Amino acid sequence: LTAGDFDVSLRGVDLKLDGGGRIQEVPLRVSLRDRIDSPGRTRLEVDGSVDSAGLARLGFDPGARLGGTVAVRAVLVPTGRDEQAVDVSADLTRASLDLASDRFDKASGSPGTAAARVRLANGAATAIENIRVSYEGNTLAGNVTRARGEWRTVNLHADIPDPKAKRSAAVATLNILPTGDFELRSADAGAILAVLGSEHVHGGRMDFGGSIDLNHAAVPISGRLRIDDVTVTGSPLLTRLITLASLRGMMAVVTREGIRFQEVRAVLAHRGGVVTIRDGVARGPEIGLLTSGTIEPANRAIDLKGSVVPSYFGINETLGDIPILGRLLTGGRGKGIQAIDFRARGTFDDPKVTVNPLSSLTPQGLQDLWRRLLR
Repeated sequence: LTAGDFDVSLRGVDLKLDGGGRIQEVPLRVSLRDRIDSPGRTRLEVDGSVDSAGLARLGFDPGARLGGTVAVRAVLVPTGRDEQAVDVSADLTRASLDLASDRFDKASGSPGTAAARVRLANGAATAIENIRVSYEGNTLAGNVTRARGEWRTVNLHADIPDPKAKRSAAVATLNILPTGDFELRSADAGAILAVLGSEHVHGGRMDFGGSIDLNHAAVPISGRLRIDDVTVTGSPLLTRLITLASLRGMMAVVTREGIRFQEVRAVLAHRGGVVTIRDGVARGPEIGLLTSGTIEPANRAIDLKGSVVPSYFGINETLGDIPILGRLLTGGRGKGIQAIDFRARGTFDDPKVTVNPLSSLTPQGLQDLWRRLLR
């Protein structure tokens, strides 16, 4: 505390201090209430307008994604022996948020609030409880715990509105354990993917689990994704793929009803803003897809390759019918299953797609495709 200017009042054992100064070089107003005969009953209120650099000096480094100023109020109260809590509330109206997504970003001047309780033991933060951040209809709530000087356990619940449907859409629960393992779950995968820039996926139960490093600046993530019972409509990638592959009768499905996938799964890794996809599989009544490659959500860029197997359930409902399977695997008169290679590069909205029918696919190669789609 420097450059302080305070009014001090002592009446009996009641001490009052009101004024202002610079705390960690940040100008703030201060109000203190204490009883000089009862240690541990101090109540301290601090408030002021603070920019991101000031928040970092106060121990709450928001990184480069916060701009403008935050009107913040913090109240320090005792909660037990050697334990205290800081109740923090903030007005985000004059602050901006750059979270690399139009659905998450916030412009300076739009209303927003934040609140949390920071628990302290011997002066060190041990947990952040009752977190609630709200702006432009977006709400983030949850708790974070700290152990051995590192933020370890996170439990967050996000509620992101869908402006088109005018309803609360993206709801997810994130759990991060001290081991670095995490699990992200949502009953509406399409809404979560819409937040990340894909507006063509609807519904679906999502489960994404793996490992995350909260102590690395880039927050690397790797894990396995599974989505059940999801529908894709109006996807530029699927539309162009179906057109180039000459899949008759499917264009109306993808543009109107959408293509349903009973299961989507993949191994995903996120590093430096790039999502790498391995062993991607999507299976449904109309088509099956195998894919791998990279996605850059911030740039809405894709570089994917894979295979499409159309009507692999629609043509033959009973896979145990050996005569039909025999003709399929040998490329006989029934043919039935086509396997078509594809490559897609460009953006979400304007992908450049090339296809190559696998006319020379061997029976073993076709069996491998089936194994990956049905495992």
